[in-house]
Parts: sequence; C-alpha cells; structure tokens
Amino acid sequence: MPGAHEKDPGSRKANQILIGVFLALAFGMGLMLATTCTPAGGGGPSTSAIPVSTTSANQEQNVSASFQVTASSTSATSSEVASSDATSEAASSEPSSTEEPAPSIDPASLEAETIVSSEDVQALGEDAFFSVQSIPDDVFARMDGVSFPADCPVGRQELSYIRLLHVDADGNIKVGEMVSHSSIGQELCDLFRQLYHEGYAIERVRLADDYNADDEMSMRDNNTSCFCCRPIEGSGAISRHSYGLALDINPLYNPYYSSSLGVLPQTAQEYVDRSVITPYTIEPGDYCYEIFTSAGYFWGGNWTDPKDYQHFEK
Repeated sequence: MPGAHEKDPGSRKANQILIGVFLALAFGMGLMLATTCTPAGGGGPSTSAIPVSTTSANQEQNVSASFQVTASSTSATSSEVASSDATSEAASSEPSSTEEPAPSIDPASLEAETIVSSEDVQALGEDAFFSVQSIPDDVFARMDGVSFPADCPVGRQELSYIRLLHVDADGNIKVGEMVSHSSIGQELCDLFRQLYHEGYAIERVRLADDYNADDEMSMRDNNTSCFCCRPIEGSGAISRHSYGLALDINPLYNPYYSSSLGVLPQTAQEYVDRSVITPYTIEPGDYCYEIFTSAGYFWGGNWTDPKDYQHFEK
C-alpha cells in the first residue's frame, strides 16, 4: 500500500497532460509574436520582438507635415511672384498715365490760318504739314472760275498745291496753303520751310480765291499768295502770277508803288516809307530776301519804277 504522501498514477497523468497543453499554448503565442514583428519587406521571423518608437513616428509625421506646408508655401509664393511679374509686364505694356495722348488732328484737313501747337507739330512731324501735290478736286472746285478762269494761260495739270506752316509776328504757328506753277512747287515749299525754321514773320498764307481773286482785298489783309490768273495792274499784259511763277509776301507792309498807279494796296501809304519798320517788313539783306534771291528769284523792291516790295518772281 502506498505511503500517505504518494500520489496515485491517475493524478500524475492528468498533471502531465496539463503541462503539455500549457507548453503548446506558450509555443503558439511565441509564433504569433514573431510573426507580428517580421519586417514588411519579408524575410524570416525575428528571433526577438522590436518595439516601435511612437516618438520617432510622430517626428516623422511632423517632418512630413512641415515639408508639405513648406512646399505649399513655396508653390504659393512662386505663383504670387509669377502673378506679380505678369501684372508688372502688363502694366509696363500699357501707356503711362503721364504720357501725352497722341494728337487727334489731321493736318491735311486743317484750314489755312488754323493755329497749331509746337507739341502737335513735334508729335506728328513737320512732314505732315509741308507737302506738294497736284491740285486736289476740292481745291480746284474753289479755284474754278475764280482765280482760274476759262482763259487762263496754264492748265490745271501745270499747277501744284502746297501746304505749309508759318509763324506770325505773335509767334503763333499757322497752317498755310498756296498754288504755284509745278516747276517751282517743291522749291517754294522748301523755302517756306526755311522761313518757318527761322521764325520769319508771315501773317497769313491763303489762296486768292478766299478773296474772290480780288488782289486789292488780298493785299489789304496782308495775305501772302502766289497763283492768280490776272493782268498786270495798269496793263493788258499777263502777270507772272497767272502762271504761278510770282508771289507776294506780306503785301500790306511791303506795298507796290508806281508813279502812274500810286500805292497798292491803297491802305498801305505809310509803308511806302521804308524807314517804317514792322515785323513784316522785307528789307535787302534780311532772311526772306536772301533765301529767295539766292534761289534765283527777282525782287520787285530792286526795280526803279514801279517799286514792288512784296514781289518775288522767276
């Protein structure tokens, strides 16, 4: 009979079974832990579990978030710079509010005696105001039957229409127009351009037709003109004006005088005395006299009788 402290065989066997179950459970738990810690890239199971540091993971998340914010800020800044550059380029391509607006005038449409500013002349260029061309239809319509009668010794095609600028005694820049023979059209335009540059005073330059081809009225108004088909005063001979080969400059202050006809215009008596000097007086040796005589024109002031101080002819 066994002793009092000895266990029986059935109890011992039950204990052995329990120990086996426990060992099996422990082994299974070990496998599960090893599988959990296996690197994502594959490979065999780790022999020990490696704990993941939550602090390191948070830092990585913070760094990643910081990078995204910085990249976003950089992108936004680049967009702003690009937008700013585009705005600057657009602004630079637009005319500055301080720039002078381009003149809206058409020099070819301006009537004689229209005053223009030096700024307009500079902006549009002198060439826009000085020109020579065949007689335009609208100009010939003014001349036909007036300064250009049916028996005129020259044809329309032999004449030129000149547009120019001149300066009056008050310093105003004015538009002028003139008709001449085509052989001297460009030359006259160039000569009047020289007078303009010099600031030589000429009061007005209009067609004789504006005075109904009345030479007396044109002279009284101190109008400078060239072509007008008419005879010489006091004679049946054809004037050089009829061919557009003579011109009268500032005629009121540079009158015609002859022993037979007296003073023309009749209102210019005091200016026959050549010691009376005005801004419009032509004198031997002055700029107007010099450039016209140098170009081959004869001055009526050098004649004996009549004296024609306004007159230059070829």
